[in-house]
Amino acid sequence: MAAAAATTTPTPTTTTTCSITNQIASTLKYQKSHDWNGSLGADTSYPTEVPSGSTVTFQHVGNQNGSKGSVLYRFQNSEGVAYDLVLGWLNPPDSTNKVFDLIDQVIEYPYDDTEGRWSQVDGFMTDGESQGKDSNGGCNTVAEIGDGNFPTFSATVATAE
Repeated sequence: MAAAAATTTPTPTTTTTCSITNQIASTLKYQKSHDWNGSLGADTSYPTEVPSGSTVTFQHVGNQNGSKGSVLYRFQNSEGVAYDLVLGWLNPPDSTNKVFDLIDQVIEYPYDDTEGRWSQVDGFMTDGESQGKDSNGGCNTVAEIGDGNFPTFSATVATAE
């Protein structure tokens, strides 16, 4: 009787450790996400909330094309107006890593992308750089990603000074 062949999970070629810091008075509330390449690690989900004054982390495990994803959180600025925070990372194997960050008035990002909004995020991210900044509604965000196949993506949202 032949022994059964051992199956192993392939080692990812890229993994992005993501860190989001909230320095505004409002809680960031998860709305949607989009994974182009890779997915969250096993038994994990995107943090549903990022309370004021806290930092959350998660890992996005790449596939053969790398780690590429985006997450959308909603918050209220100091005047009570709702805004969307869109964060994205692009970590292709053995290539330049890039980020996307946007603070914008609330718009709907449909899961089926009929309006092409996730495609727009993808295009901006592909044309982006390893650091990004945005400002709107009295808040600003700074995002950056390290070099290599296993970098850290970090984003901070704060009250504009």
